[in-house]
Amino acid sequence: MKPADVAAVIDRNVARGAFDGAAVAVLSGHRPAFRHFAGNAAPGLPAGPTILWPLASITKLYTAAAVMRLVELGEMTVNTPVWQVLPDFTGDGREDVRIRHLLTHTSGLPY
Repeated sequence: MKPADVAAVIDRNVARGAFDGAAVAVLSGHRPAFRHFAGNAAPGLPAGPTILWPLASITKLYTAAAVMRLVELGEMTVNTPVWQVLPDFTGDGREDVRIRHLLTHTSGLPY
């Protein structure tokens, strides 16, 4: 599926009222490859690149599901050090933090 096709599906569903808004961002390495914003992040708050969406804790579900899919595919384990996935995640004890620590909120890092 091409980026324009993805944008069209999102726009069509927003227009039909399937959901109020969407933000999609795809990276290739550390560089943006595609991004698209449609509809509203909240009532009266148009979706856009600088908008903070009021999602609360729901993103934890999606993140955990995506991480566990990568575990299933053999791309990482729950014991993989986070710095191996995010090379800038170093210093102040971060070298000891594993993926499982982030999933269970037990990294010991301050809020």
